[in-house]
Amino acid sequence: MPEMKTPDRIIPQNPGDYLEVMSKIVKSKWPGTRKAFHEYDAAKVAGMTPTEVGRLTEDIRVIRNRCKLEAVVSNAQKILELDAEFSGFQKYLRSHADFSGLVKDLRNQFKFLGRWAATTTFTWSAKKYQTTKSGWPASRNDTAQRGRMR
Repeated sequence: MPEMKTPDRIIPQNPGDYLEVMSKIVKSKWPGTRKAFHEYDAAKVAGMTPTEVGRLTEDIRVIRNRCKLEAVVSNAQKILELDAEFSGFQKYLRSHADFSGLVKDLRNQFKFLGRWAATTTFTWSAKKYQTTKSGWPASRNDTAQRGRMR
């Protein structure tokens, strides 16, 4: 079984940075995916039409699963909505009382964002929480226990 590598960390500068981290899937397709989704400019992605998404289902540069492509557009719209509601997406992330509450809400708010992506890739990369390799916070003040997050 291949070893899971810790994802690169970023300091998000805008909603598109969060969208990019959330959407990173297959490394070999990444350059084409970035280009197809307007370099992850959240406003441009959120405004993509069903026709544009339909064209991407024929584009060999990206994973051509229509549901996943539509999820990127939906997630861009949701990021912008939360960014406006909380006066910044980072403020939305920090509005949760604990790590398990954040993960649960991320998974409810966004499409195709599984537990691994929410706990490790997204929160680690966006520097929301300091996590261990297993994806769990290195120091937590919440009461969630390993294996009990749903």
